[in-house]
Amino acid sequence: MAKTKDEPAWKKQYLRRKNIPGICSNCHSPTRPLMPGMKKCEPCYTMNKKAQNALYDKRRAAGLCPRCGKGKLLAGLNFCQACSDKGKKDRSKPAYNERRQVLYKNFRREVLSHYGNQCVCCGESLLNLLCLDHVNGDGAADRSIGRFAERLLRHIKKSGYPDTFQILCYNCNCARGHQGFCHVVPKGREKPYSEKCECCGEPSWQFLNFTKDLKVLCYNCNFGRAHHGFCHA
Repeated sequence: MAKTKDEPAWKKQYLRRKNIPGICSNCHSPTRPLMPGMKKCEPCYTMNKKAQNALYDKRRAAGLCPRCGKGKLLAGLNFCQACSDKGKKDRSKPAYNERRQVLYKNFRREVLSHYGNQCVCCGESLLNLLCLDHVNGDGAADRSIGRFAERLLRHIKKSGYPDTFQILCYNCNCARGHQGFCHVVPKGREKPYSEKCECCGEPSWQFLNFTKDLKVLCYNCNFGRAHHGFCHA
């Protein structure tokens, strides 16, 4: 059996520093905070991102896949067939989905924190019941180009947290979207029924909806259970 050479000292030191929790894997600075859900600090992440984008642009201009730099681009796409197959295989792994969920939750927490961590209408502050609202009502335009969930969060941060977004709880957001109002009920819009949320007891009909098993829940409880597995408890 062929004897393998020992790794050089610089590589051993790099690998040892790279695995230290809370330390940037690039500059190893103990004073720079890490980016949410990442192993790099913001200066290193920005520097590496610029270098990566420059390399991608160079490969793309040559008609090559920006990811591997070898295969030809697929028609209308930004990668080659080999990278497409590899991406599908990676996304099927449980570890990939777990990492993406952690990144999304950290990213969502960061954006919500910037906008105040509470509903601007009723003051609800439970994070699992909050969502981002388009102030100008142009959310359909973002969704039509695939800008929602993590993509929307990245767009908001890249745009410098514009004031065209605000935080609403799911009750206020859905009531405004479906009824045109939330807490202040206009004259002539009486209650169509007298049920209340079976979980939190919310009595306002404009916040109530039926689940698949015909239970009456408010939008907050329905959203919290569907997306996070729980609502108030």
